Amino acid sequence: MWLGRSGLPGHSGSPLLLGDGRRWSSLTESKIESEGRVMHAGEVYINPASGERAVVVLGTDETDGKRLVVDGYLRPGGGMMGRHYHPSIHEQFKVIKGTVSFTLNGAEKTAEPGQTVDIPPGTRHSFWNSGSSEALVRMDVQPADRFAMVIKNGFSLAQDGKTDTTGKPSMLQIALMAREFDDVIRYDKGPRIVQQLLFLVLTPFAKLKGLKGSYPEYLARPASESVPLDTLDRSGL
Repeated sequence: MWLGRSGLPGHSGSPLLLGDGRRWSSLTESKIESEGRVMHAGEVYINPASGERAVVVLGTDETDGKRLVVDGYLRPGGGMMGRHYHPSIHEQFKVIKGTVSFTLNGAEKTAEPGQTVDIPPGTRHSFWNSGSSEALVRMDVQPADRFAMVIKNGFSLAQDGKTDTTGKPSMLQIALMAREFDDVIRYDKGPRIVQQLLFLVLTPFAKLKGLKGSYPEYLARPASESVPLDTLDRSGL
């Protein structure tokens, strides 16, 4: 499954052309960001590059952004391979089907159906389907409103062909997203101060190429598809 708010247009109220060709001139910057924090039960978000299919079971609209529960379908080898950590987010992964492997602060762990992996804030981790068939894992994220914005941006970049085959964007794009969502996700790649300096240096070059830390059109993009609520297992939530 990247300090600032520089990703939105600098002038509020101007017409905004979305990815599907619609103009949402009535949406202000705050309205766009507010909508971008919301995920609804039944929505399905697909990352064609990383092989992730996320079905929202408990939406942020039901929890005021405090919690998000998603059933993640992972193809073999698919997942969030890059080690990262969340400064204030607590995640829990329960494997329902298949085999999912994790790195947790450098140690590798493999979970089978029925097993749960707890990931407190600050834990360096990655996860991937290490089996030979599709895996299903239930992900419980708390809090989740800004996390939802990261998912919408990251998955949309992959859908538009702006990532590599694992779902990883370019280094220039990563620099902007890392600064935009520093409160949500941080990469485990070398000393943090070196990362921050590197991203600061890369930022003007990224902006010259028209890149942003967060894209209004992605925050407003509808989910890839949806499923009926009565098909979701919401017991125990």
